[in-house]
Amino acid sequence: MRLSGSVLVNCSRLKSGVQRWDCVTLGRPVPKDEAQQQAEHEISQKTQEVMCLQVKGDLEKKELQDRVMELSALLAQSQKQNNKEKEKTAS
Repeated sequence: MRLSGSVLVNCSRLKSGVQRWDCVTLGRPVPKDEAQQQAEHEISQKTQEVMCLQVKGDLEKKELQDRVMELSALLAQSQKQNNKEKEKTAS
């Protein structure tokens, strides 16, 4: 799994664990304080940022892979053409 995926999973688990712990303490609901709500909001924002960066990175990687394939094909074609020209001049 990629690092960003690991971070995403860990953030989700952390958020899930925090929510479960907050909802029930000794069988009764516990109100969340402002700092805790802010921390959960920050976790949610960071998770979204990681997901967006991962998608952007995947798109850029795909574009680069396509470009490498295109350039590789052009190189092979150029090498064939050069070999043909060398054979003509050698004859």
